[in-house]
Amino acid sequence: LSIISYVTAWNNLGDAREKRGEWAEAAKAYSSTLALDPANAVARSRAEAVRARASANSSSSSSS
Repeated sequence: LSIISYVTAWNNLGDAREKRGEWAEAAKAYSSTLALDPANAVARSRAEAVRARASANSSSSSSS
């Protein structure tokens, strides 16, 4: 397998986790994508978005 296969797999996992609302897990998957391909603009933007969602979600959970 090439490194591109792993990048695609991690990115797809991030996307799947994101669609399920699993923000922290999606962020981890996108971080794995970026560890293999730091210039991956899609993973970078999605990682930032899901981290923000995870942070907002944990803030609202802790205040309830």
